[in-house]
Amino acid sequence: MDLKLGAKRIKDLAASEGLSVNKLLIDELGLNKSVVDNMIKGSMPAADKLDAIANRFNVTTDYLLGKSDIRSPLEIPEILKNVPVAFHRGEFEDLTQDEVDQLARIAAGLKATRVQQLGPN
Repeated sequence: MDLKLGAKRIKDLAASEGLSVNKLLIDELGLNKSVVDNMIKGSMPAADKLDAIANRFNVTTDYLLGKSDIRSPLEIPEILKNVPVAFHRGEFEDLTQDEVDQLARIAAGLKATRVQQLGPN
């Protein structure tokens, strides 16, 4: 975990939208600027504050904590939602969204084949 990198990422995300850190944290999210200042000093922000920032920019909290370079959470298609824990354990964290979508198409094809062979159920 690299909180200094996380603070820099928050600053960069704000700047990419023409916002100052103060404008983002105080005006938009109702947070205190000390969130970023404390991260620079090595202090972990509260989960709810980190989550608010992550949601604002549609990035993962791991990205904001410097634990991962993957910015956006994968959108898991419905057909893959019940795939046991592999996604939740992060085993597919390096997949792109296109690759996840391809897995969904494969799963849908397998399911369609099974239905044709065995009937519904």
